[in-house]
This record gives sequence, C-alpha cells and structure tokens, in this order.
Amino acid sequence: MYTHSHDPPHQDQVSMRSLNRTRPKKEHGKNHIYGLSMSLLRKPYIYLKRRIEHIQYVNRIKFWVDNGLKLGNNVTIMPTAYIDGEYGYLIEIGDNCSLSHNVRIFGHDASTFKFTDQHTILKKTVIHDNVYIGENVTITAGCSVGPNVLIASGSVINKDIPPNSCVAGVPARRYQAFDVFVARHKEQIAGGNVVTYDQLHSADYLQARSRVIRMIEEDGYAYVQGYVDDEFIVNGDDFK
Repeated sequence: MYTHSHDPPHQDQVSMRSLNRTRPKKEHGKNHIYGLSMSLLRKPYIYLKRRIEHIQYVNRIKFWVDNGLKLGNNVTIMPTAYIDGEYGYLIEIGDNCSLSHNVRIFGHDASTFKFTDQHTILKKTVIHDNVYIGENVTITAGCSVGPNVLIASGSVINKDIPPNSCVAGVPARRYQAFDVFVARHKEQIAGGNVVTYDQLHSADYLQARSRVIRMIEEDGYAYVQGYVDDEFIVNGDDFK
C-alpha cells in the first residue's frame, strides 16, 4: 500500500509536469518583463521617443518662423536653444549659423517693466551669416552680430559684435580675428591630429580614444571630425 506522499502520480499530472519541463522558463527581474528582454522593448520606445521629440522640435521652429523669425539656410539649432518666439519678427538669423545648447536670443528687454508703468523695450536682433554661438550664450535685444563671428561658451552679448571677430566673456570682448582663428586651426588639422566621430563610436572606439590621448599628450591637442545630426540642421526655405 502506498502512503499519500508516495502515491503514483496521476497520468494527467505526469503529462502536465512533462509539459512544464518543455516550456521555456520565464525570465524575471529588472531586465525582463513577462519573459521579454528589456532591450527588445527599449528599442521601439527609444525610436518613438525620438520621433516625438523631433516633431516637437520642428513645431517649435515653425512657431518662431510663423511669428516672423527670419531664418537662413544650413542653420544648426540644438534642441535646448531658445529664441524669443513672441518677438520672432524682431530677430534675424543668417545662413550657415550654429546655435549650441542653451543659447538664448532675445528681441525684448523687460528690465524697465516694473519701473515705467509696465513698458518693455523692443529692439531688433540680427545674427548675420557664418556665426557660431557656443553653449549657454545669451544675446540681448538690439545686438548685431557678424558676419564671420565665433562666440565662446558662456558669453553674454550686450552690444554689436563687428564682422571677423572671436569674442568671449561677460560681457563678451574680442580676443582674436575670425580669419586668423580659422587659418590657425586649419593648419593644425592639416598636421593629421584627427579622428572621426564615427571612429570614436565604432567597435574600435578604444583604439580611437587611445589615439586621441596620445595626440594630446604629444602635441597638446586633437580634433574630431563630424558629429552634428542632420535632424538639427534646418533651412528657413523649408518653412516658407
């Protein structure tokens, strides 16, 4: 006679146990949801997120242009750059310009608002062709910049910047001629201390990084070629 703990298994129980042994084991934990790898779920999420962000980016630029912003062609505008949209009709940006992250360009000055019965100053702000604006730069209302100007990161522009200038500081001051700056760097680039952005993000990225470190240790500098994603390059003609 069999005890309860040793009863021979029912046929249905045997078949279910066999079935369970043949089923793929569900994986759980922080990297899996219901047995699906998070990496598989993450890819469509990242794609969808980037698509939504790009639509918002294009709509923001369209809002500026619809409000009168005069926008040139081949202009790089990073997603966190800010243009005084309400007064877009007072702002012009020429061809071949670059607005880095957190750049702020204004067409109004509200410093008088509290003290003059709510009057705000309005002025025209013009960024001419071939102007590079580094990260966290503020350009106040009424300034004319360029053409052919480089503005160093963190600068504040509160007066006109003449053509062919490199400026830096708070407030920004000229420290070098633009054409001298470009010529010096072209000469150094010709020396060969260059890696490409793709090399730094390829399977051989460690080798590329080692080259960068070696070049900096030997010569004090290196250059990376490339980077800007086409999705951040806009043409004013496309919004007309």
